[in-house]
Amino acid sequence: MPAVVLVYPRTRWDVRNLTTRLPLSVLYIASFLRRHGVSVEIVDQRVDDAWETRLRALLARSPVWVGVSSMTGMQIRWGLAAARVVRDASPGTPIVWGGVHPSILPEQTLAHPLVDLVAVGDGEELALELTRALSGPAPADLSAIAGLAWKRGGRPVVNPPRDPIAMDDLPPLDYGLIDVEDYVLNEIPGERSLQVTTSRGCPWRCAYCYIVTMPNGRRYRAEDPRRTVDHIERLARDYRLAAVHVNDDEFFTRLERTRAVCRGIIERGLRVTLRANCRIDYVDKMSLDDLRLFRQAGFHYLYLGAESGSDRVLALVEKDLTVDQILRANLKLRAAGIKPKFSFMAGFPTETLDEVKQTLRLMERLVRENPDAYTTPIQIYSPYPGTPLIERCKAMGMRVPDTLEGWSDTGFESVKFHSLSPAEERTVQGAAYFTFFLDGKTIPDAVSSRALRLATRAYGSVVRGRVRADWFGLMPEVSLIKWALARAG
Repeated sequence: MPAVVLVYPRTRWDVRNLTTRLPLSVLYIASFLRRHGVSVEIVDQRVDDAWETRLRALLARSPVWVGVSSMTGMQIRWGLAAARVVRDASPGTPIVWGGVHPSILPEQTLAHPLVDLVAVGDGEELALELTRALSGPAPADLSAIAGLAWKRGGRPVVNPPRDPIAMDDLPPLDYGLIDVEDYVLNEIPGERSLQVTTSRGCPWRCAYCYIVTMPNGRRYRAEDPRRTVDHIERLARDYRLAAVHVNDDEFFTRLERTRAVCRGIIERGLRVTLRANCRIDYVDKMSLDDLRLFRQAGFHYLYLGAESGSDRVLALVEKDLTVDQILRANLKLRAAGIKPKFSFMAGFPTETLDEVKQTLRLMERLVRENPDAYTTPIQIYSPYPGTPLIERCKAMGMRVPDTLEGWSDTGFESVKFHSLSPAEERTVQGAAYFTFFLDGKTIPDAVSSRALRLATRAYGSVVRGRVRADWFGLMPEVSLIKWALARAG
């Protein structure tokens, strides 16, 4: 009998082996519970078309509770779909919500009739204490579980916060809980990859980022370097991987730890391509010797949040970064032989169309000055609950959702709040599509057809020409791109 069932809801774009990354939020909790003798099952809607049938079968075996992990956005809608199944098939089974969104807005989440309890922050120890409390012969004392939000007489109660768990106190992930092949990505044809998390938290203060709103979100904690190397070696060996994505918010926060991980990988002779997020100002301060060490260990790619080509906008979003630093980091990574992938956003409150065009021009310059540089498509800013930037949006008249369902349409797919005219908005939304092709590499790398690779590289030249000429008045290809993406989704 499963004591606990954990549901990982669908997102907006779920393509098996292309976007379906490991369900790490529930896998960590399930592994912790199993290590302590608790039977647990994971239901991942993204990879299981028969998820409802399986969930009903598990509910027939009377689990102690069912958990739903959700970020802000589409996962809320699908999480509620799972919760309705639970309420219908097993009305007395408690439904516990956790993850990013419930942790940010526990009382609003708890107000929904399909939510009985909310786990705020790290959930591993909370899940174990809750299971023991609900399984005991005496009525559960929910007030004693730190980090839990619950209802007393229909009114929300939020217990004192829980201290964050040390990464080295977590058991190794139990991959037997899932079919790992569902999550092996082939983002580059023929390259098998998976993700690892070696730290939690980010000490920086980006005003658009959910991390600044999470309990202990800015409190950085990392596991021992030897444990990280063991995990990478285990994954690469057991699942025949060519690449591993280090899924940390900021892997390079403690440089000496990063060096130790890289030296361990080199000493063991591991041959695996590594990818990770890194702040641009970190790169700007790193020595070429450090960067070459990282390259030798396998860090052939780094993901860097550039966000804007306007220094005013970078200050607005509290990125603590300048355009000059972005340009310097690009050239330094070229010298070290590491391929950077820069991410960008647009549609911030008070941002002008000219500032969006500054971002486009920066993207074109980065690719021109470094032939190995990649750029992401421009993501349209959408305010996330609890963040400093949403407070600015509210001060400018934005009405934020006041229910759990209201947040289900939030995401980076459409402009939600900005200072642009309708015509300017159409230009920015068009840029969000055609910048998929700006670097001339991201899309060609992802397709196996030689003809398509040549065509998309050629179109990348057209996009860069548009940016240099500042000409966005007629973009018929955007309709074609939207059509192709809709078919792919």
